[in-house]
Parts: sequence; C-alpha cells; structure tokens
Amino acid sequence: MLMNGVEALATLALKDQTARSYGAQFHAEGYPDVVIDIEPQQPATDVLNEIMLLCIFFGMDRVIREREYRNAKILCFWDNVVVAQVLFERPGYQSSANTTDVLSPTAESPGGSGNISSLITTTNDTLLEAVTPRFYFRPDSQSLPTPNVFGTVITVLLAFAYVPNTDPLEAYTVVRTGAEWDVSMLFESTLIRTRPPYFEYRWAIETVRQMPGFLLQQGRFAELIIGVIVDGVHVGNALLVKGEPNDLVEKAGEAVPNGETCESAKAELILPGENVPTAK
Repeated sequence: MLMNGVEALATLALKDQTARSYGAQFHAEGYPDVVIDIEPQQPATDVLNEIMLLCIFFGMDRVIREREYRNAKILCFWDNVVVAQVLFERPGYQSSANTTDVLSPTAESPGGSGNISSLITTTNDTLLEAVTPRFYFRPDSQSLPTPNVFGTVITVLLAFAYVPNTDPLEAYTVVRTGAEWDVSMLFESTLIRTRPPYFEYRWAIETVRQMPGFLLQQGRFAELIIGVIVDGVHVGNALLVKGEPNDLVEKAGEAVPNGETCESAKAELILPGENVPTAK
C-alpha cells in the first residue's frame, strides 16, 4: 500500500499542478497488493492534478499515522465541495459496508518493477534511465521506524511538487515530525557546475521515489547517505537521518502549498463501515 502511494505521489509531483486530468489509476507492477484509483466527482469529468496530489498525500498521511492499512475511500473536498474520490483497494475488491480487507503496508514482492499504469502520463522512462542513485548505510546508521521513513518520503514529494521540476536544487531540508522521533532528509548540490547536468528537483524526486525500494530490498530501514547520479555525473547528495539536523539552513517552508491552497483543500478517509461525512 505504501509503495503504491509513493509511486502515485512521485508521478504526480512531476506534473503541472495546474493541469486537469480525467482521473488516474496507479498500480505498481512489483507491488500487486493495492490499486489506487482517482475519479472526479460527478457531474465533473476531470480534476486538477494538484487536488489528486493533495488527496493522496492527506490519505497516506492518516494511513501512516494511524496504521490503517485497509481498503479505504478518500473524499476530496475543495472549498467544502466534494470534487473527487481516491480509492485504495485490492484489485477486484468489491466494496461492502460490512467487510474490511487488510492491505499490506509495504510491498508483497519487494524489488519488483516500479512501472505504473495511469490515465495520465506516467514517469518518463528517460528520467528513470538518467537517474541512478547510490544508497549507502553508514557503519553507525541508526534504525528508523518504517512508518516514519514513508512519512518523510511523502512529505518531501509534496514539497517538491510545488517547485518547477527543472529548477536547480542547491540546499533543502525537510523534517518529518513523529510520535517516536523526527526523521529528516537533507539535499545539497555538489560543486557548482558550469554545464549540465545540474542537480534539479526532478532528479531529487526520482531519487526519493527509489529510496523505499532499496530499503525494502535490504530488509533494513536505517539512516542513509545518497549520491545522486545523473547521466553518470555526480550532481548532488542527500541524507536520510534521525532527528532534526542543525548543520544546514532549513528550507522546509519554501515549497509547500500556499495558504489559499491549504485552506481550500482537505480530505476525509472513509473506512468500510464508516459513515460518509457531509461538507461543513
């Protein structure tokens, strides 16, 4: 479930947030346990990419914080009007008010392909080929709770979605607060380059997308050192660390949704058997 959510958010983070789509279906081939289906609320026939991004994020955030790994429907509100719904469900699942199907929080077959099918354009294959992150555990890497890591990943993807993909990334820190402890990701470019490739936000998005798959393959969720390699060139570095770092200037507020967006958008997660809320 969590891996499919990361794939969906990473794909949407690379899109124009002001564009509209007819909906989308995300299904990672290597993680067959969950399908994420986004549908406009009738009579509408399309929905903003930004709304899809925010609703998946809000739903994933609650799933991670409350450990609710079940079939669920997310109602997406904009200015207190339902504009779309997002379904997290098993392929072929038939909804029933009296049934609850528990979903695997992580991949059933880690290390599989991350390709997804979607009604909107999926992650560019050229992008996938260009970025080859190198992940390393330090000898003293501390273990991290799986939910905290996924929470950090979706927070980074949401933040980066609001920055033009080809903008240069110089330094950026995202801190994810949690009940157990904080987890942070730090990004920094290497030496100033005078010609491409540069460390751009799209390369960071793709690196973050690949990170959970590496951790699952290793069977270990712990602090990481990451080298971002684009077309064979080392353009930047990233760290996944426990706690809140103090050695880089924190820029976590530079690329989050603006105030109007945050106040306009919200989502309600509906689990089987729960009543559907009404707009207030």
